[in-house]
Amino acid sequence: MHEVRILDVDSPLAEPFLAYVRAYGAQHDDSHIAPEDLARFDPGIEPAVIALDEGQSVVGAASLMLEGFSDEGSARFRILHALYPEHYPALVDAVLARVPSSVDRVFLLLPEHAGDIQDSLGLIGFGVCRRAYVLRHRDPRSAVHVDYPSETHVQLAAAAVAGDWAAVVNSAFHGHPGHVEMTYDRAGELLSCPRVLHEGTLIAYKSGVSAGVVLTMVDASDAGAAAIEMLAVTSGNQGIGIGRALLHDAVSAAGRCGCRWVTLSVSTFSRRAVAMYLDSGFRAEDIRVCWERMRA
Repeated sequence: MHEVRILDVDSPLAEPFLAYVRAYGAQHDDSHIAPEDLARFDPGIEPAVIALDEGQSVVGAASLMLEGFSDEGSARFRILHALYPEHYPALVDAVLARVPSSVDRVFLLLPEHAGDIQDSLGLIGFGVCRRAYVLRHRDPRSAVHVDYPSETHVQLAAAAVAGDWAAVVNSAFHGHPGHVEMTYDRAGELLSCPRVLHEGTLIAYKSGVSAGVVLTMVDASDAGAAAIEMLAVTSGNQGIGIGRALLHDAVSAAGRCGCRWVTLSVSTFSRRAVAMYLDSGFRAEDIRVCWERMRA
């Protein structure tokens, strides 16, 4: 048994926490550990804890993102990682103690075969709630243009259209498990991110009303890789070809910009979307599993 102390992360401990996230966070989930994501970390807003061994080295860390999630009664782990599996229960208990009582559900994403953490989570009340495929397109330069439906206008998306962007996302994903309400401010932040591939980040208007969006970003650690972070079509415009056309234009833009491949993730329950991606040249490479725990 490795003895540790669990400490709340405050401003003086922020850098040791962030250093641990940079070193180990991607082993489980790299969704929120890009440089611009970590630059926004504020221990006064995001509950975080670290585990120190007898030599004062950081051997574990956990934090729960509340912003954008707590309105739905949930919180998402930015990181939950320990060098020694026996420390997961203490990390979870410590970070949950700092979360407002209005949050009744916490969750994290893991690879399908994540190792010791899976057993640890099962022992402390976590369970699997959903799965998502990780898909990859290995030849984005081969993507062809697909025509948009009539009366559809497409343009590059920037912060100036944040309101329209948020409206599309919220319409498309209303009621979906794990959906967090998109705000005007958050949409503006996303569209202003330095990693946005502008040619592949588009908004479509059908008869003058925002109807679809696609967000493409360059990988934080590999400029030759891109990811489609979001593809959404309003509920009233699904099934008419807007999503497919946006997808093809985004993949093609990544190819023109020199990207070797494009990745995205999609729920295993979204059979129509999965079929569209496979038909558009994507292939399944991995599965991500969402583990959640309800607070007692």
